[in-house]
Amino acid sequence: MSHKSPIRKDKTCLNCNHVVAERYCPNCGQENTDTRKTFYHLFVHFFEDLTHYENAFWKTIRNLLFKPASLTREYLSGKRLSYLAPRPKGQNYRRSGDWFWAYTKKLG
Repeated sequence: MSHKSPIRKDKTCLNCNHVVAERYCPNCGQENTDTRKTFYHLFVHFFEDLTHYENAFWKTIRNLLFKPASLTREYLSGKRLSYLAPRPKGQNYRRSGDWFWAYTKKLG
């Protein structure tokens, strides 16, 4: 956890139920901070996860959109570290189905 997270008002450790006077539990060492995150924090974290592939994400997207044949040729020729690994079709179908289900559930 980051030191930017606010300290919880409840002074009972969530891990071992010991009384916590400061930021860390003296019994188990767990940080006594509020673990709830805002939507903004989750969105930024998700975006950072996508883009922290040492430029592989952007290179893959650029070639996928503008030069798909080139992307396939380079990947099959062995230049695999430069790009994101392809996902199995089943994962793509599953993710699409999950998003569709969540969207229709929200509407209904």
